[in-house]
Amino acid sequence: MVAGAALALLIVQHFYLRARLRTQRNAQEALRASEAKFSGILAIAADAIITDAPDLLPLAGGCALLPAGPGNAAELAELFQVRRLSEVFPAPVRTEGEPREVPAAVRELLPDAPGSYVEHEELLVGTAEGERELDWRLVDGTLHASTLEGVAAGLAWAAGEWQRRFEVAALLEDLTRTEELATARWFD
Repeated sequence: MVAGAALALLIVQHFYLRARLRTQRNAQEALRASEAKFSGILAIAADAIITDAPDLLPLAGGCALLPAGPGNAAELAELFQVRRLSEVFPAPVRTEGEPREVPAAVRELLPDAPGSYVEHEELLVGTAEGERELDWRLVDGTLHASTLEGVAAGLAWAAGEWQRRFEVAALLEDLTRTEELATARWFD
């Protein structure tokens, strides 16, 4: 009887150890899979770019982007030890344009916007792959634009009023809409 009980105990221990060993192996495999996935995420994060300049977004196709407001971009880039879009793509303007005054109605809407901009037939900027076309580019406080939407976006960005870019575009399209757009702002 004692021998039967000892044998039963050995069998139970054997199955317990096999189950525990199987659980441990499963845990190790899961850990290895998790480490592989995490290292992939870290590789992507190390290549991520903080978006500090919306005019440069068309140049960033295929890049891992981290959106950030204009007031937070530098601090986030420092915190995460990643570069900013404007550092990765300096994009100097390569084409000449004509200076234009910003209409008075737009200056009333965006008092902090520049009073003028440079209008380009085609706005080309330099990149590592050659020249690329953009709708707008803000460089050292000077707005360069080739489209109405580019002028609107650039003025809104320069004024710190990015949310107003569509309203500015509507106003640039038809300067007589000043009163209508002012009324619409009541609900902002």
